[in-house]
Amino acid sequence: IEGLEEMMKTGDIINSKGALSLEEIPKDLVVVGGGIIAVEFATLFNSLGSNVVLIQRSERILSSVEKEMAKTLERQLKREGVNILTNTKLKSIGKDGVLIEHKGKDKIFKGDKYLISLGLKPRLNGIEKLNLKLNSKGFVETNDKMETSVDGVYAIGDLNGKYALAHVASAEGIVAAENIMGIPSTIDYNIVPSCIYTFPELASVGLTEEEAKERGIDYTVSKFPLSANGKALATGETTGFVKIISDNEYGEVIGTHIMAFNATDLISEAVMIMQLEGTVYDIAKAIHPHPTVSEIIMEAAHGAIDKPIHI
Repeated sequence: IEGLEEMMKTGDIINSKGALSLEEIPKDLVVVGGGIIAVEFATLFNSLGSNVVLIQRSERILSSVEKEMAKTLERQLKREGVNILTNTKLKSIGKDGVLIEHKGKDKIFKGDKYLISLGLKPRLNGIEKLNLKLNSKGFVETNDKMETSVDGVYAIGDLNGKYALAHVASAEGIVAAENIMGIPSTIDYNIVPSCIYTFPELASVGLTEEEAKERGIDYTVSKFPLSANGKALATGETTGFVKIISDNEYGEVIGTHIMAFNATDLISEAVMIMQLEGTVYDIAKAIHPHPTVSEIIMEAAHGAIDKPIHI
């Protein structure tokens, strides 16, 4: 990016770590990137009073996230004042601001700080002489036992590039330790919960509807809105929904996506049911306490088996 190195020397360009070390809230913040970290910080600084502009290269923010949730959050952020521009081309960054091309026209956005969030790279300092095999993105390649190409050497967490998530790194550490001790252990990356700490929160596990369709799975989608949940209504937090995707052969849950003020606390139920190869019939049968937001998962399961009660 033209001008990036020069601007980094001035301290005007920050990354996610730098954003947490700011001594004052910037009046105007320009966020370059539309991934999870970029959207989380755009949400955070908007809530703290910054005028936030978010610039995304692709057609929508959170391109890896379930489409309906991502689009709903985008509308919510725009209502709250975040200026989101998608389908952009970043040309340069300098003292006069960020120069982009958007809808065929050049536009400049000036900020007190510029948060650059365009992905992560592995830090391989100190292990170069091990000659570990790297994948196409430069991360250390591992198998499902966390073993690298060098016998006796294991790699976990951000270093292997599978998931840049603390809870995955912790699970990978356990898998690696067990294999080192001679206890056969692997990790199932199909059941990894992903959490996004925005307002409201987003949480997902398993397949999206698009992915199920691409794999040729005969599936059912059942959705239940937060606006029909008693606890959500009582707290005044009614933006969001749960979407459960199940296969039509057995009713097995193959994906769950939650948008709610406490979505990250709710997703573990879906993780557990998938870990046990459970079905929507199992969820529907399980008694959920009332009033709780967790009831939305049960309600969606009722819909999946054609026995909805409230919607």
